[in-house]
Amino acid sequence: KRWKEAGRLLLYGILLFFVPFLLTGGREGFSSYIRLLLDSHYQADFMREWSSVRGFVYRMLSQRTPLGEGQIDRCGMVAENLFLLCSIAGVFVSRRKWMQVLWMTMPVVYYMPTSQVYNAVYLCLPLLFFLGHKERERGEAVYLILFGLLFALPAWGSAGNLIHWISGLGYLLFLYAVSGEAVRWIKERRRQDER
Repeated sequence: KRWKEAGRLLLYGILLFFVPFLLTGGREGFSSYIRLLLDSHYQADFMREWSSVRGFVYRMLSQRTPLGEGQIDRCGMVAENLFLLCSIAGVFVSRRKWMQVLWMTMPVVYYMPTSQVYNAVYLCLPLLFFLGHKERERGEAVYLILFGLLFALPAWGSAGNLIHWISGLGYLLFLYAVSGEAVRWIKERRRQDER
């Protein structure tokens, strides 16, 4: 029964991805979309954003090291793939449903070098699971504050670079918080196994 549901959901996903191209140029629209994703100039324009792993690596390394743009881009690609592997592991390591959903949506939001701030809409799913979670644990107020950094501050619009910077910091802090939680859970599990 689950395989049947998984197949149905996969079919829906494929349809939801390809059907819009029928309305926007068909095969030519799809090939144009792929060309834009693979075009290095298009990626370089968006690499300077805080809202992607590669953008963060680009910003940090371009300000602090004498590396060339090609080397920085390769470092960003390595960081992206490490992030993807950590996200996959995070799904299996997390013990709370909302955190599993968060790890599943994080690659959509942070992985793509063309990721923009509007991709935070995908983080609404884990937020809904978080708010629907009945059993609260100590320290979960931190996650509520981090969700607030992601959603509330950009609503103020373009009040300057400070709000954009703080919202970008919210993305980064969120990554640190859930990664720290996963590491803490693994350590607790090892201690229990040793006993």
